[in-house]
Amino acid sequence: MTVEDVPAGTVLIREGDQPHAFFVLVSGAAAVERGGEPIGCLEPGAIFGELALVTYQRRTATVTTTAPSQVLTVPERTFRQMLETDRSFSSRVFAAAASRA
Repeated sequence: MTVEDVPAGTVLIREGDQPHAFFVLVSGAAAVERGGEPIGCLEPGAIFGELALVTYQRRTATVTTTAPSQVLTVPERTFRQMLETDRSFSSRVFAAAASRA
């Protein structure tokens, strides 16, 4: 797991891409788009990227930072281990995925 400082305008995930990681927006802000249309905004503490990992499908939206941000990146393998071993984490992830599906 790594925390990175990223500038505004950084595409963190792109709709249609294969998933490789799960993310937590530690600070800053990000916009979510599907089909080029805005569908939401993310604030600090938001998790994203879980839906494609849980469903084994491609990314369903594009997430781009709208302000300088810090992002925690959790590689897929670590994400899957956390799902298996941390009940609180898995509950939060599945609730988020269900709300976006």
